[in-house]
Amino acid sequence: QEVMTESCETDAVCSAIVKITEYITMLGGVVVALFIILGGFLYATGGGNEKQVSTAKSMITCAIIGMVIILASNIIVTTVRNLLGFS
Repeated sequence: QEVMTESCETDAVCSAIVKITEYITMLGGVVVALFIILGGFLYATGGGNEKQVSTAKSMITCAIIGMVIILASNIIVTTVRNLLGFS
């Protein structure tokens, strides 16, 4: 049995989903990078201020969790697209 594969460029819905996913991944990557940089700056300048160091660690942890969620969503969209026969 031959599986029909359709190009994603010919399907408007698939094309829109791919473009939205790429945009969100790019935007999310920039936001994650900014939060990691800001968290690192807060951590480096925290000195003896335990509250600032705690905030910095939390910011970096949340940024990494956000990055994992963004990458997982990208993998899910790609997997579903492949399962539906779009290349």
